[in-house]
Amino acid sequence: MAFGSLGTALALALFGLVRDPVFAVGVSFVAGAAWIVVLANLYVSAQDALPDWVHAWTRDIPDRYFWSNGHWERCVGQIAEMARVPMAYFVAATGAVLAIPLTRRWKLRTGAGIDLSPSMHWPVLKLAQNVENEKGPVLITVEYHIESKDRAAWHCQGK
Repeated sequence: MAFGSLGTALALALFGLVRDPVFAVGVSFVAGAAWIVVLANLYVSAQDALPDWVHAWTRDIPDRYFWSNGHWERCVGQIAEMARVPMAYFVAATGAVLAIPLTRRWKLRTGAGIDLSPSMHWPVLKLAQNVENEKGPVLITVEYHIESKDRAAWHCQGK
């Protein structure tokens, strides 16, 4: 993560200095590589630290983190309006470098020592017939038994 953050900071600082479009494309490759390093670390860490039954549900957590931080982009945009775009890049690069020691105590977790037991929140499935592992196709149906007093809430009103 620190390596990816340093790569991001380097790319941001270079974007603040660059005036040649060809050089800017090269800097974009540095920025993209740093972004991939950071995202790959977050995804692998999340998948390693979570129980198998929630992997699919949690794949978008790193995305939610990155895309929900729009307030930082607004701050950098304000700096760009007040001081010039290169200064906004330098401030963002400085923030990326400062974030490394500030976030050092929050380590990416591995799966060691974590309770990965299933949630057991679903009842045991009733199989119509035994199915061997990895054989298929399999049809799964779910039946809901709704009490009479609650049925109105479950019916489509056709609006």
